[in-house]
Amino acid sequence: MSFLPPGDEIFEPNERARAALAEPLQSGHLLRPTGPALRLDLLSRAGASGAVSTGIDDVPQHFQSPNPLRPANLALLDAASTRTGWQGIALRLDTPAWVGHAKYTQVWHADVDVEGRTSGRAVVKLFADALWPLPHVWIEAWRPLEQRIESELQAYASLRPTQGRDVPHCYGAYTFEMPWGDVVTGVVLEDLSDIAEPFAVFCEREKEGTLLDIESAYATISASFHCLHRLHALDVGRVRPCAANIYVLRSSTASTPHLVFAGFSGTASDEEGRRLYAAEEPESVYRWGDESLLENVWWIGVEYRLDWCEELERREPGLVAWNGQREPGLIEDMREDRARALC
Repeated sequence: MSFLPPGDEIFEPNERARAALAEPLQSGHLLRPTGPALRLDLLSRAGASGAVSTGIDDVPQHFQSPNPLRPANLALLDAASTRTGWQGIALRLDTPAWVGHAKYTQVWHADVDVEGRTSGRAVVKLFADALWPLPHVWIEAWRPLEQRIESELQAYASLRPTQGRDVPHCYGAYTFEMPWGDVVTGVVLEDLSDIAEPFAVFCEREKEGTLLDIESAYATISASFHCLHRLHALDVGRVRPCAANIYVLRSSTASTPHLVFAGFSGTASDEEGRRLYAAEEPESVYRWGDESLLENVWWIGVEYRLDWCEELERREPGLVAWNGQREPGLIEDMREDRARALC
């Protein structure tokens, strides 16, 4: 199958995008589901008060998360779990997190009402495809909207055992009507903004102290790989662990970091990955995630002038070598960029 979108490359907004931009989502807009949750298997009650973990929510010892279990929004979870509860869910958009043209999704922080009662906050991730036709050169492998939605939903279903620990709580996927008339799929997720910060922000804040040298920083670096591997153990591969999709809980220190991964619309199970990406990735969709994470961690070291690069080569030689095989000259380019950054 082709990974390129059909038709001409689109740089300027097309007619659908212009209609969406003319009547955009705005702060204060009220979103209500137009129907029940699309899949109940996305929901985990592990974070509910008094919950007893059974069945799929039992996590084998070899990949249990060191992260503390965060409490779930019980009112929202209950509404999502029942046949008619969705009718009482309302999301009042507050702060945009990722919006505008040429975005795969429109992401908002929102205040939650359940049956007319305020019930905390959530993030709603809307797959509003009118706003994300992109030129081919911007992306490595274009995926149709339906495939991105399916990947996101399947990832949260597979990651149910670690929701509220390594990934956000998921409160279901629904359809929502947009101001410009489209009906789109949206995923409602835990809002981490008050309890976590992006990985790069954490590194920048800590760079003058505990992250100044590799010995201190390696706990944070290795924790990111361990977290990624726990996702792999639940058959979620091809994770794209860019710094914007990794969060550090504010209770963390550099020696005991608690990381949360988000953003799964490009993921694939090992079986799906071998079917879709066999030509470009004969080894494993999981190893691709390792390589991508290594590159992102490396660039954080370059950007914040942290002396990580040579030590990363020493401690992760297999990953670095595999990275170099995929993109010959990449490691040398990284060294040159780091040298220029340190001038």
